[in-house]
Amino acid sequence: MLALAGAVLAASFMARQAGARKSAELCSGILSELEKPGGGDASGTVTGKDQDHELPARELLGMDVIGRLSARAVGLDVPVGAVGSDSSLVPCQVGSRDGELVVCGSSYQGGIGRIGGLGDGDAVTFTGVDGLVRTYEVASSGTTKFDFDDDFDLLVYYEGAFGERHWVGCSETS
Repeated sequence: MLALAGAVLAASFMARQAGARKSAELCSGILSELEKPGGGDASGTVTGKDQDHELPARELLGMDVIGRLSARAVGLDVPVGAVGSDSSLVPCQVGSRDGELVVCGSSYQGGIGRIGGLGDGDAVTFTGVDGLVRTYEVASSGTTKFDFDDDFDLLVYYEGAFGERHWVGCSETS
């Protein structure tokens, strides 16, 4: 019985590693496409809501992308998929509440797990595919197993192995 449990854990670990490699390759490829001339041109579909306007999206490598999220302090640089995209592959917008941009990812996606290293006052930037740059400042962070009850302009989180949510909440500065 113990051997069977070990085999199941090993298979689960290998599957997670394969998913992490696929996700890392996709994140890297999308970022490369965004850097090409016209790669950030939002000529594709329109999805999501941010404040009182819709966020433009561009299809890149089969994924509807709304922009990129970066934080130099921790070396974070990831694409952000549109609402309804596969958040197991790249971090995605999961909604917006009262003008708040909410992004969810997995700890292995291009380093989104690094948000735990962000501290109060650190800068976080969201650059939309339309070229609009929004700069945020970390206001708070933490871990919870409950729904978020906050008032941030940007909320970024990932779920851990036991259902806990590691999050960082930011206020817009520009």
